[in-house]
Amino acid sequence: MGWLVFILLIDAVVSPGGAGLSYAAYPARIFQSMAEFGYAPKWFKELSKKKVPARALILGFFVGLVFLYEFPGWDLLLGILTSTLVIGYVMGPASINILRKHAPNVERMFMLRGSSFIAPIAFIFSSLIIYWSGWPLSGEVVVAVIAGLFMFSYFTHVNDFDWVEIRSGMWLVALLFVIAVLSGYDFC
Repeated sequence: MGWLVFILLIDAVVSPGGAGLSYAAYPARIFQSMAEFGYAPKWFKELSKKKVPARALILGFFVGLVFLYEFPGWDLLLGILTSTLVIGYVMGPASINILRKHAPNVERMFMLRGSSFIAPIAFIFSSLIIYWSGWPLSGEVVVAVIAGLFMFSYFTHVNDFDWVEIRSGMWLVALLFVIAVLSGYDFC
C-alpha cells in the first residue's frame, strides 16, 4: 500500500512538472521560429550564451501568467489548452488531401492509405471536440485565434509578405466562429 501511495505521489508531481516544462519550452521555440520567419519581432530569435531563446521564454512566461490570471480554475485553463491543441488536429485532416492534390510530387515520410475517407471523419470529430468544450471555452478559443490572426496580419503587412497565407486560413477562423456561435446558442 505504501508503494502505491508513493507511485501516485510521484505521478502527481512528475506528470504536471513534465507538462509544465513542455508548455514553458515550446512557446519559446515557436516565438523564436516566428521571429526567424518574420512573423514576430526580430529580437525574439536571439539566443542566450547557453543557446536558449531567453526573451521568447520570458514572453511565454508572461503570457502564461495572463492565462493563469484570466482563468480562475484549473479546469477552465485545461479546457482552453485542450481546445487550442485540438485546432492543430482540425488543420491536419483538412490539409492532407489538399496537399496530395496540389503537391503530389513532394516526398513524404509515409502515405496514409484511405485518407480521402479518414481525413473527413477526423475533421468532423476534431471539430466536435472543440464544440463539446462548451460555450465559454469555445468563445475564448475564437478570441485567441483572432488575436493571433491580427498579429500574423500585422507582420505580413510589415514584411510585405503575400496575403495568400491570410486568405487561405480564413476557413479556420470561420469554422471556429461557427462552432463558438453554435456552442453559445446551445448554452442559452
